[in-house]
Amino acid sequence: MIKEIQDNPFRILGVYSNSATRDIVANEGKMKAFLKVGKAVSYPLDLLSFLPPAERNEAIVTTAKSQIALPDDKVKYAQFWFIKSTPIDDIAFNHLFKGDFNGAVETFKKKVTASSLQNLVVCYLIKGNYQDALQTAVSLYSQFSTEFVNTIDQQSSLDKKTLISQFVDCLLSSRVDLSSIKSSLTDSDWLGIINSRTSKPIVDNLKKALETARASRGKGSNARFNAGKKLIEAVKIDLPKLKGVLDSLQYQVLADELANEILQCGIDYFNDSEDDDAPHKAMPIQKYALSIAAGSVTKDRCKENVDILQKIIKSLPPKEVAVEAKAINKELEKFCKLPDKISHSVTLLNATKPHVQAIKNKLGSTNSFYLKISTQVVGNALHNVIEEVNTVMSSLDRSSSPYLSQTQTDKLLKLLLLKQTVEEAWKATRLMDGFDLEPEFKTRYQTNRSSLKSLCDQIGVSTSTYTPSSRSTSTRSTSTARPAAVYSSSSSSNSSSSSKSNNGWVAYGIATFATGIVGAMANGGEGFFVGLIIGALFIGNIARAIFSD
Repeated sequence: MIKEIQDNPFRILGVYSNSATRDIVANEGKMKAFLKVGKAVSYPLDLLSFLPPAERNEAIVTTAKSQIALPDDKVKYAQFWFIKSTPIDDIAFNHLFKGDFNGAVETFKKKVTASSLQNLVVCYLIKGNYQDALQTAVSLYSQFSTEFVNTIDQQSSLDKKTLISQFVDCLLSSRVDLSSIKSSLTDSDWLGIINSRTSKPIVDNLKKALETARASRGKGSNARFNAGKKLIEAVKIDLPKLKGVLDSLQYQVLADELANEILQCGIDYFNDSEDDDAPHKAMPIQKYALSIAAGSVTKDRCKENVDILQKIIKSLPPKEVAVEAKAINKELEKFCKLPDKISHSVTLLNATKPHVQAIKNKLGSTNSFYLKISTQVVGNALHNVIEEVNTVMSSLDRSSSPYLSQTQTDKLLKLLLLKQTVEEAWKATRLMDGFDLEPEFKTRYQTNRSSLKSLCDQIGVSTSTYTPSSRSTSTRSTSTARPAAVYSSSSSSNSSSSSKSNNGWVAYGIATFATGIVGAMANGGEGFFVGLIIGALFIGNIARAIFSD
């Protein structure tokens, strides 16, 4: 029951809203006299067949009188009580006094007047028929707003919009859901006021939820995740109610404000979280932000972040190999912090090999993720191999002629270091040969491998124990491995052959000895020794290769 009807001051005083002042004063005096001696007092307009008993005491009666003392207040309370202006009203009230509610309603409907419409509004409100009450009030204030006000008190300044506002406020304070019954309205004044009144508490709730979410900033990933989820729950309930209620610009501003905060909750959670499934948990938050964004700028920002997250999710390992992939990535992280040394490549290859093999067993040798992570390991290892070999060869190239130098011992040590480095490089290469590679990277890998093998042959490093394996690989070409450089060029020479002629070995011996003689001519005994070493490593091999052919 609407409080403004049940406790209406006109009802307390037992009069119609347009009753003469003398009637009001007379009833007031009678009530106070009865109340002083403890007697109850009642009036026909108590309408006890339809309304709860009216509570009366001296204080209540005095308050009721004061509530209608001012013209505007009198009209305000008259909006929710009966008025008697025509003979039809008399007939209808007789039905009400006898308890014939339907008879009264049908009588009021017989003629459209300011009083009959007002009385119908009150009847519908008493019965809780808010749809008909609203429609009737629309007709009343559209046609008879001035007449209605003047009938109550000609001193009142209330206009149509004020009457509508007071009527709507009363219904909302009684928790009447106007949003569900306003669909049939076409009057712009009514729609504007209802939308304004109904949207305010909803907007207030959303802004409160928004501030709660913002308060979680800087409190950690879980706090931001929970704040985003909670804000989404509030938005799902309230934001749809505002569509078509707020004007387009107001709705866009609010929707974008909510979308941006929800999006930021997801971003903050993802950036700060160490959860393995953080991308998957953040994605619903980001997608919801995109779904409610209204302005183009906010939509673009949300879409950009969703696209980035989708790429991250796409790059994640399948769940069944997440443990192995995490272990490999840890090894890669450690590896990338170390110097570019072949020994670290060997450590990386040996540490990751079991995990790579486990992924292969679970996903298959042609799986794109398997090939990608296997290639990534090899690419990083190959980088160090190439860098260390090239560094040693560059230091050798910067030295002066071995036959004229005054530091032959240093030269010899560098040559020995080169051979040792190339041996280590070849051992690392043999380990890398055991990994499957993406086709595009495999081509580059084979180019570098061939260059290293040629260098091995030139300086006498054995490669004969290796038998290349052949495997089919995926057609995917994307690789995240370090780019493989090409080994620095060395002395031009053909690869050594598995079957050498005696002429080749004879040429090798002669060339080696001749190089020793040249060294002796340049620097005596030490030069002879150094010349023999250089001849054995380089000149002799060149001569052997030429005469073998």
